[in-house]
Amino acid sequence: MDTTGAERMRETAADTLADVMVRLLAGILQRDPDSISLDAQLFGDLGLDSTGFLEVLMQAEDDLGIEFDPYDLEPPDFETVGTLIAFVRKQIPG
Repeated sequence: MDTTGAERMRETAADTLADVMVRLLAGILQRDPDSISLDAQLFGDLGLDSTGFLEVLMQAEDDLGIEFDPYDLEPPDFETVGTLIAFVRKQIPG
């Protein structure tokens, strides 16, 4: 099945967002981005704490030019790197 240009653009944007978020996490955690997988648990596998998580959210807001509503954030949204990326993707307008 051939994908349309719009579908390819969405896939590229999704990959780019994942790359941005992984690099952001890597910087905060002082880790190699290649060592962070999408299924890694933020608090368990990566050792992120609540202060670090807030730092991730604030940095993502700055880097992506968006603002998170803390009332939209649910525990499943910050279980893994992948679920965090999915949450951030939903917050981006358009």
